[in-house]
Amino acid sequence: MTKTPFLFAAALSVCGFAMIGAASAESVDCNAAVTRVKFDLDALHLPTPAKPTQVFVGKNGIEYTGAEVVFMKHELAAAKDACRRGETTLSMTDLEKVYAKVKPQGDERAFAKLKTQE
Repeated sequence: MTKTPFLFAAALSVCGFAMIGAASAESVDCNAAVTRVKFDLDALHLPTPAKPTQVFVGKNGIEYTGAEVVFMKHELAAAKDACRRGETTLSMTDLEKVYAKVKPQGDERAFAKLKTQE
């Protein structure tokens, strides 16, 4: 996805205060983003697959393979763990991977706005 560097740069600019060592404020921002992406993923009502080749249709009308569902849930968990450790950049990178699948036609501004919500 060619938009990834732009979104990553937006995350860094939005979270620029993190570079001055504000670890607790940095965790608050990524916690809000994790919560929002989890909400969007849960809204699709995708069950945990029994097989990677199973296909599910999310509430957004998009088909997801079992492997994609497992991938999104894994990346969301990784983002949550990274956020808990205070690694906002890593957390946002993981969230971006999930968001790209949840909202594949996604609007760059929507993810950038997600990063600024508390």
